[in-house]
Amino acid sequence: MRAGLALLSLLLVFSSDARADDARRRFRIAGAGTLVIPLRETWNAAGDKDGSLLYRAPGGEMLILTVLQNKEGRSDFTAPARLRQELEAAGKPHLEHTAEKAIDLVEIQGTSNTGYYFSLTDSNLVGKEPGPSEYRAITEGMLGVKNELLLKFTVLSQQRDATAVQQALAAMRSASLEPLR
Repeated sequence: MRAGLALLSLLLVFSSDARADDARRRFRIAGAGTLVIPLRETWNAAGDKDGSLLYRAPGGEMLILTVLQNKEGRSDFTAPARLRQELEAAGKPHLEHTAEKAIDLVEIQGTSNTGYYFSLTDSNLVGKEPGPSEYRAITEGMLGVKNELLLKFTVLSQQRDATAVQQALAAMRSASLEPLR
């Protein structure tokens, strides 16, 4: 990301009003409010690395989530054209090692957010059994929340269309920002 964007230190707080299969992960964002991500309860927090939060699904899939805040007040912080451009640039270096030959961006639209994602398959693992820490597929995306926050997410899985990938995309689509109280 460009210089000047602040990576947030996040405090994870679980809500008690969650449905049995849905844990509302809550992150207090200084000066912005509370980011709410309805990620299924079966996804377990797996720690943090380099400012990103890690979650693991029961099948071993991994969600890596980074939240950036619009501290500079940029009007284009979550603009669709900017997100598309940044994602295409992020995906191109992967193409030399994937079965796909182009980045195919898919729009993701929620009630208070818009973004894009792409999925790629590791050409070295097609038709092979992956090792214990290898993943065949990567789904990477960016999603703006009310021009206040930018969610960068990566899902590592064995199949591009795995249930866990769909669950992570649904959680991103439903992410919301509650106002300051």
